[in-house]
Amino acid sequence: MKYAFVNSPIADRRVDRRTGPEKRRALERAEKKREELQESFSVPELIAMGFYEDKKKPSPFGVEVTTVRTEQMDKDWRELHTVLAHRITLRLPDGASRYGLKALVPSRLEGEDAYYWKYKIYNISALWVIFDLLTRILDLLCWDDQETIPLYWGGGVEKVLERGKRFLPEINQRSLNLAMPKPSAISLEALERRTKREMQLRFHSHRIGKITNKAMISYLRHHYTPYDYLWQTAKMSREDAKTACNDLIRSNHEFLWGNA
Repeated sequence: MKYAFVNSPIADRRVDRRTGPEKRRALERAEKKREELQESFSVPELIAMGFYEDKKKPSPFGVEVTTVRTEQMDKDWRELHTVLAHRITLRLPDGASRYGLKALVPSRLEGEDAYYWKYKIYNISALWVIFDLLTRILDLLCWDDQETIPLYWGGGVEKVLERGKRFLPEINQRSLNLAMPKPSAISLEALERRTKREMQLRFHSHRIGKITNKAMISYLRHHYTPYDYLWQTAKMSREDAKTACNDLIRSNHEFLWGNA
Protein backbone atom coordinates (compact mmCIF):
# COMPACT_ATOMS: atom_id res chain seq x y z
CA MET A 1 0.00 0.00 0.00
CA LYS A 2 1.05 3.62 -0.50
CA TYR A 3 -0.16 7.19 0.02
CA ALA A 4 -1.83 9.15 -2.77
CA PHE A 5 -2.55 12.87 -2.45
CA VAL A 6 -6.19 14.02 -2.59
CA ASN A 7 -7.42 17.61 -2.92
CA SER A 8 -10.23 17.57 -0.35
CA PRO A 9 -10.50 16.60 3.33
CA ILE A 10 -11.10 12.89 3.86
CA ALA A 11 -14.38 13.28 5.74
CA ASP A 12 -16.98 16.04 5.82
CA ARG A 13 -17.16 17.77 9.17
CA ARG A 14 -20.36 16.99 11.04
CA VAL A 15 -22.84 19.71 11.92
CA ASP A 16 -22.76 20.56 15.61
CA ARG A 17 -26.36 20.52 16.84
CA ARG A 18 -25.45 22.81 19.71
CA THR A 19 -24.46 25.75 17.53
CA GLY A 20 -26.48 27.94 15.20
CA PRO A 21 -30.29 28.14 15.45
CA GLU A 22 -30.68 27.97 11.65
CA LYS A 23 -28.74 24.70 11.40
CA ARG A 24 -30.66 23.27 14.34
CA ARG A 25 -34.02 24.16 12.75
CA ALA A 26 -32.94 22.63 9.43
CA LEU A 27 -32.01 19.40 11.19
CA GLU A 28 -35.35 19.36 13.00
CA ARG A 29 -37.25 19.89 9.71
CA ALA A 30 -35.32 17.06 8.05
CA GLU A 31 -36.04 14.74 10.98
CA LYS A 32 -39.75 15.59 10.85
CA LYS A 33 -39.89 14.96 7.08
CA ARG A 34 -38.16 11.61 7.55
CA GLU A 35 -40.76 10.54 10.12
CA GLU A 36 -43.62 11.61 7.81
CA LEU A 37 -42.21 9.58 4.92
CA GLN A 38 -41.76 6.53 7.11
CA GLU A 39 -45.48 6.68 7.99
CA SER A 40 -46.56 6.94 4.34
CA PHE A 41 -44.25 4.49 2.56
CA SER A 42 -42.71 1.07 3.16
CA VAL A 43 -38.95 0.59 3.45
CA PRO A 44 -38.64 -0.95 -0.07
CA GLU A 45 -40.56 2.04 -1.49
CA LEU A 46 -38.28 4.48 0.33
CA ILE A 47 -35.23 2.65 -1.03
CA ALA A 48 -36.64 2.86 -4.56
CA MET A 49 -37.21 6.60 -4.08
CA GLY A 50 -33.58 7.02 -3.07
CA PHE A 51 -34.46 8.00 0.47
CA TYR A 52 -32.66 5.00 1.93
CA GLU A 53 -29.91 2.86 0.54
CA ASP A 54 -30.14 -0.90 0.85
CA LYS A 55 -26.53 -1.15 1.97
CA LYS A 56 -24.32 1.10 3.97
CA LYS A 57 -21.75 3.20 2.15
CA PRO A 58 -18.17 2.57 3.27
CA SER A 59 -16.88 5.29 5.55
CA PRO A 60 -14.17 7.59 4.18
CA PHE A 61 -10.67 6.69 5.34
CA GLY A 62 -7.16 8.04 5.01
CA VAL A 63 -4.75 10.48 6.63
CA GLU A 64 -5.01 14.26 6.95
CA VAL A 65 -2.16 16.66 7.71
CA THR A 66 -3.44 20.08 8.76
CA THR A 67 -2.18 23.25 10.39
CA VAL A 68 -4.46 24.30 13.22
CA ARG A 69 -4.68 27.98 14.21
CA THR A 70 -6.28 28.87 17.54
CA GLU A 71 -6.58 32.10 19.50
CA GLN A 72 -5.38 31.99 23.10
CA MET A 73 -5.45 34.78 25.67
CA ASP A 74 -2.45 35.15 27.95
CA LYS A 75 -2.91 34.45 31.65
CA ASP A 76 -3.06 38.17 32.49
CA TRP A 77 -5.86 38.71 29.94
CA ARG A 78 -3.89 41.44 28.23
CA GLU A 79 -3.13 40.06 24.78
CA LEU A 80 -4.61 37.52 22.38
CA HIS A 81 -2.06 35.24 20.71
CA THR A 82 -2.37 33.15 17.56
CA VAL A 83 -1.12 29.65 18.35
CA LEU A 84 -0.12 27.27 15.54
CA ALA A 85 -0.03 23.49 15.77
CA HIS A 86 0.26 20.64 13.29
CA ARG A 87 -2.26 17.81 13.45
CA ILE A 88 -2.05 14.40 11.78
CA THR A 89 -5.44 12.66 11.69
CA LEU A 90 -5.93 8.97 10.90
CA ARG A 91 -9.36 7.78 9.71
CA LEU A 92 -9.59 3.99 9.72
CA PRO A 93 -11.25 1.88 7.00
CA ASP A 94 -14.42 0.07 8.11
CA GLY A 95 -13.60 -3.01 10.17
CA ALA A 96 -9.85 -2.41 9.98
CA SER A 97 -7.42 -3.89 12.48
CA ARG A 98 -6.17 -1.54 15.18
CA TYR A 99 -3.15 -3.68 15.93
CA GLY A 100 -0.07 -1.53 16.45
CA LEU A 101 -2.03 1.72 16.68
CA LYS A 102 -1.98 1.86 20.48
CA ALA A 103 1.85 1.87 20.47
CA LEU A 104 1.80 5.25 18.71
CA VAL A 105 -0.32 6.69 21.57
CA PRO A 106 -2.84 8.71 19.51
CA SER A 107 -5.76 10.73 20.86
CA ARG A 108 -9.28 9.69 19.82
CA LEU A 109 -11.55 12.04 17.88
CA GLU A 110 -14.81 12.18 19.81
CA GLY A 111 -17.72 10.53 18.04
CA GLU A 112 -15.65 9.29 15.09
CA ASP A 113 -13.59 6.23 14.22
CA ALA A 114 -10.54 8.44 13.90
CA TYR A 115 -7.37 9.26 15.83
CA TYR A 116 -4.96 12.20 15.84
CA TRP A 117 -1.58 13.52 16.96
CA LYS A 118 -1.10 17.24 17.55
CA TYR A 119 2.21 19.08 18.03
CA LYS A 120 2.99 22.72 18.60
CA ILE A 121 6.28 22.57 16.75
CA TYR A 122 7.87 24.93 14.25
CA ASN A 123 10.11 25.13 11.18
CA ILE A 124 11.89 22.11 9.72
CA SER A 125 11.31 20.01 12.85
CA ALA A 126 7.57 20.05 12.11
CA LEU A 127 8.21 18.47 8.71
CA TRP A 128 10.49 15.85 10.23
CA VAL A 129 7.78 14.84 12.71
CA ILE A 130 5.11 14.70 9.99
CA PHE A 131 7.29 12.62 7.64
CA ASP A 132 8.36 10.23 10.38
CA LEU A 133 4.82 9.70 11.66
CA LEU A 134 3.46 9.18 8.13
CA THR A 135 6.08 6.46 7.63
CA ARG A 136 5.10 4.72 10.88
CA ILE A 137 1.36 5.00 10.11
CA LEU A 138 1.99 3.41 6.71
CA ASP A 139 3.06 0.16 8.39
CA LEU A 140 -0.12 -0.25 10.47
CA LEU A 141 -2.21 -3.37 9.75
CA CYS A 142 -5.33 -1.28 9.14
CA TRP A 143 -4.20 -0.76 5.52
CA ASP A 144 -3.73 -4.45 4.65
CA ASP A 145 -6.78 -4.51 2.33
CA GLN A 146 -6.02 -1.15 0.69
CA GLU A 147 -3.90 -0.47 -2.38
CA THR A 148 -3.76 3.29 -1.79
CA ILE A 149 -4.26 5.49 1.25
CA PRO A 150 -5.78 8.94 0.59
CA LEU A 151 -3.56 11.68 2.01
CA TYR A 152 -4.91 15.21 2.39
CA TRP A 153 -2.44 17.98 3.23
CA GLY A 154 -4.22 21.26 3.89
CA GLY A 155 -4.32 24.45 5.89
CA GLY A 156 -0.60 25.11 5.62
CA VAL A 157 1.98 26.96 3.56
CA GLU A 158 2.23 26.01 -0.12
CA LYS A 159 6.00 25.58 0.18
CA VAL A 160 5.48 23.00 2.94
CA LEU A 161 3.00 21.08 0.79
CA GLU A 162 5.51 21.02 -2.07
CA ARG A 163 8.12 19.50 0.25
CA GLY A 164 5.60 16.89 1.27
CA LYS A 165 4.99 15.95 -2.37
CA ARG A 166 8.74 15.79 -3.02
CA PHE A 167 9.40 13.35 -0.18
CA LEU A 168 6.25 11.23 -0.57
CA PRO A 169 7.84 8.64 -2.92
CA GLU A 170 10.53 7.92 -0.32
CA ILE A 171 7.92 7.65 2.42
CA ASN A 172 5.94 5.19 0.30
CA GLN A 173 9.08 3.12 -0.31
CA ARG A 174 10.02 3.26 3.41
CA SER A 175 13.40 4.62 2.31
CA LEU A 176 13.21 8.13 3.81
CA ASN A 177 16.16 8.59 6.15
CA LEU A 178 16.27 12.21 7.33
CA ALA A 179 18.43 13.11 10.30
CA MET A 180 16.67 15.02 13.06
CA PRO A 181 17.14 18.71 12.18
CA LYS A 182 18.99 21.21 14.34
CA PRO A 183 17.05 24.34 15.36
CA SER A 184 18.19 27.38 13.37
CA ALA A 185 20.33 29.81 15.33
CA ILE A 186 18.23 32.36 17.25
CA SER A 187 19.73 35.40 18.96
CA LEU A 188 19.61 35.59 22.75
CA GLU A 189 17.28 38.62 22.65
CA ALA A 190 14.81 36.95 20.28
CA LEU A 191 14.94 33.73 22.25
CA GLU A 192 14.21 35.50 25.53
CA ARG A 193 11.26 37.28 23.91
CA ARG A 194 9.78 34.10 22.43
CA THR A 195 10.25 32.13 25.64
CA LYS A 196 8.56 34.82 27.71
CA ARG A 197 5.63 35.04 25.29
CA GLU A 198 5.14 31.28 25.49
CA MET A 199 5.31 31.32 29.29
CA GLN A 200 2.73 34.12 29.44
CA LEU A 201 0.20 31.69 27.95
CA ARG A 202 0.62 29.40 30.97
CA PHE A 203 1.63 31.65 33.89
CA HIS A 204 0.73 35.07 35.28
CA SER A 205 3.46 37.67 34.74
CA HIS A 206 4.31 37.94 38.43
CA ARG A 207 5.20 34.23 38.46
CA ILE A 208 7.58 34.34 35.48
CA GLY A 209 10.47 36.46 36.72
CA LYS A 210 13.80 36.36 34.87
CA ILE A 211 13.98 34.24 31.74
CA THR A 212 16.76 31.76 32.51
CA ASN A 213 18.93 29.75 30.14
CA LYS A 214 17.19 26.60 31.38
CA ALA A 215 13.81 28.05 30.41
CA MET A 216 15.07 28.94 26.92
CA ILE A 217 16.53 25.46 26.42
CA SER A 218 13.18 23.97 27.45
CA TYR A 219 11.35 26.28 25.04
CA LEU A 220 13.57 25.25 22.14
CA ARG A 221 13.30 21.58 23.04
CA HIS A 222 9.48 21.60 23.05
CA HIS A 223 8.90 23.81 20.00
CA TYR A 224 11.95 23.52 17.74
CA THR A 225 12.90 19.84 18.10
CA PRO A 226 10.89 16.57 17.85
CA TYR A 227 11.25 16.04 21.64
CA ASP A 228 7.55 15.64 22.53
CA TYR A 229 6.86 13.48 19.50
CA LEU A 230 9.80 11.17 20.23
CA TRP A 231 8.79 10.19 23.75
CA GLN A 232 5.01 10.54 23.44
CA THR A 233 4.89 8.02 20.57
CA ALA A 234 7.43 5.73 22.28
CA LYS A 235 10.07 6.16 19.59
CA MET A 236 12.53 6.94 22.41
CA SER A 237 12.44 7.00 26.17
CA ARG A 238 11.79 10.45 27.61
CA GLU A 239 15.34 10.72 28.94
CA ASP A 240 16.92 9.63 25.65
CA ALA A 241 14.71 12.08 23.73
CA LYS A 242 15.77 14.90 26.05
CA THR A 243 19.46 14.07 25.61
CA ALA A 244 19.18 13.80 21.81
CA CYS A 245 17.24 17.06 21.46
CA ASN A 246 19.49 18.98 23.85
CA ASP A 247 22.41 17.94 21.64
CA LEU A 248 20.56 19.35 18.60
CA ILE A 249 19.96 22.64 20.42
CA ARG A 250 23.52 22.91 21.69
CA SER A 251 25.00 22.75 18.19
CA ASN A 252 23.69 26.27 17.41
CA HIS A 253 23.06 27.62 20.92
CA GLU A 254 26.15 26.73 22.93
CA PHE A 255 25.87 30.06 24.79
CA LEU A 256 22.81 28.73 26.65
CA TRP A 257 24.88 26.16 28.52
CA GLY A 258 27.00 28.74 30.31
CA ASN A 259 24.65 28.95 33.29
CA ALA A 260 21.94 26.44 32.36
